[in-house]
Amino acid sequence: SAHYDHLGIDGSRGGVDSIFNGARDNAMGTTALLGVARHLGANPGRRPVILIAVTAEERGLLGSEYFATNPWKPLNQIAFNLNFDGAGYDDTSSVTMNGYGRTTIQDKIDWAIAELGILPNPDPVPEMGLFQYSDNWSFAKRGIPAINLAPGFKGFTPALMKYYHQAGDHADELDFAYVTRYVKAAVAAAQEVVNAEMRPTWVEGDELAPIGKELYAK
Repeated sequence: SAHYDHLGIDGSRGGVDSIFNGARDNAMGTTALLGVARHLGANPGRRPVILIAVTAEERGLLGSEYFATNPWKPLNQIAFNLNFDGAGYDDTSSVTMNGYGRTTIQDKIDWAIAELGILPNPDPVPEMGLFQYSDNWSFAKRGIPAINLAPGFKGFTPALMKYYHQAGDHADELDFAYVTRYVKAAVAAAQEVVNAEMRPTWVEGDELAPIGKELYAK
């Protein structure tokens, strides 16, 4: 999953350009979703895949929440949600995962991304609860194991905040070599999920593990 919306037009912020293009948040994630679609279309894995591009993430995860309450398949037939979203990047050597270490497939995802020469990093600001602020949460809170794969960031640094929810977040300001690496990391992670021999679960002791066990017991 990835959200393709941003903030639209906001003339109240002043400046010549009031259109929020959202190149980092979340055209990069949407590009990753398309990259995964292209790869898995040519290289089908062990599991079938649903790819969803949702809207209204910036308005409270409304698109993914709608899908989760009106799913194409029963939720207990959805093994995992791999979401692509982020505020931007200030570290082009890595990707960042919200929900890092919470599912049993983490080691395999880490290995696949590291094989590309990209660092698979945990969330640097876990105290902010970012895992609950993107579309992966619509699935996770219902028990479906999930990870959000974001571009690499060290925190809400000046380099990140320069573009985060700003009208200046244009595509021509992107590092396209890094965008390519991010998409490759997304493809590698997706391939591990769809080909895992065992269905991924929440790790024992995770607060969502009991919800997941109840979901998949149905």
